[in-house]
Amino acid sequence: MLIGDVSGLEGVDGADLRGERALRVAVLLDALSIFYKTAAARDHRKRLEFHEVYKWIYGTYPDNPFSFDNVCGAIGIDADALRASLRRGWRAEKQRERQFKHVVVTGAPAKAA
Repeated sequence: MLIGDVSGLEGVDGADLRGERALRVAVLLDALSIFYKTAAARDHRKRLEFHEVYKWIYGTYPDNPFSFDNVCGAIGIDADALRASLRRGWRAEKQRERQFKHVVVTGAPAKAA
């Protein structure tokens, strides 16, 4: 499970951080949803959405409290490991897409790499 239990989470001054943590989790989940839903989009608007999220995930914005790195860090997720996982998933999707196109065009399954 990527996202841990938020019960009992308190800040340095004893303030409950569930609201802030929940917001960061929502921001990350929304970005990941957009990333996956628009990665193979053909429509211009959806491609723009993908590039915006891609830039947020792979960009470096250390001073922004809602940067990908800071959001992940605040909720206890290894940002680099999540990026690597996204890359692997994206590559696998592209490979499936190439295989499908090959079968459609030639009528024969592609050879395994």
